Formats: sequence, structure tokens, C-alpha cells
Amino acid sequence: MMMPRLMPLIFSNAYLHGALTFALFLVVSILTADMPIGFFLALILSGISSWFRPCYSQFVFGAMLALTLFGLLSLLVIEGSAAIVMFPLVAIVSATALLSGWLIARVLQWIFLRGQ
Repeated sequence: MMMPRLMPLIFSNAYLHGALTFALFLVVSILTADMPIGFFLALILSGISSWFRPCYSQFVFGAMLALTLFGLLSLLVIEGSAAIVMFPLVAIVSATALLSGWLIARVLQWIFLRGQ
């Protein structure tokens, strides 16, 4: 009963959509022990957000806020040196996925909507 109300809230709120994208990227990357699968998931969700939203900055802010919270939690839960090594890698891969998704969506919009 709660799920139908929750989904429009997540996808209509750019901050939540960005945080959800990063969380899914992180969960899939941890569960599969393969970061490219999480990268492609974040890339697709970023592209969808970029296609349907004129302002993309809130989506990125939500994702970066989730990344910052993950960094703080990883320093508390994981041993300090392992977290310090892992955090930049996760940040770079997730930021690359967000930027690539944005670029792909904008190029596809330019190609398909150019003649209209």
C-alpha cells in the first residue's frame, strides 16, 4: 500500500532521486563485488533524470549528499585506512557515472529533438 505513494515521491523529488541513485549504485556494487554493474545502473538513472528534468543540479546534490553521508558512515564502521582508500574510488566512479549519464541524455536529446 505504501509503495505506490512512495515511488512518485522519489521520482518527483530530485534530491531523493539522486540519493536513491547513489544508494543503488553502492548496494549493487557491494553485493555483486563488481563496480561496473553499479556504474551502469547509476548511469541509466542519471540519464533518466537528466532527460526529464530541466534542472539537473538538485539530482547531483542529492547524490553528493548521499556520498558524503556514506563517507562519514564508512569512517565510523570500516577501519580508517580502508575507508580512506575506498572512499575516493567510490566518489570518482559514481561521479563519472552521473556525468556520463547526463552527457548521454543531453546528446540523445539533441539528436532526437533537434528537428522539432
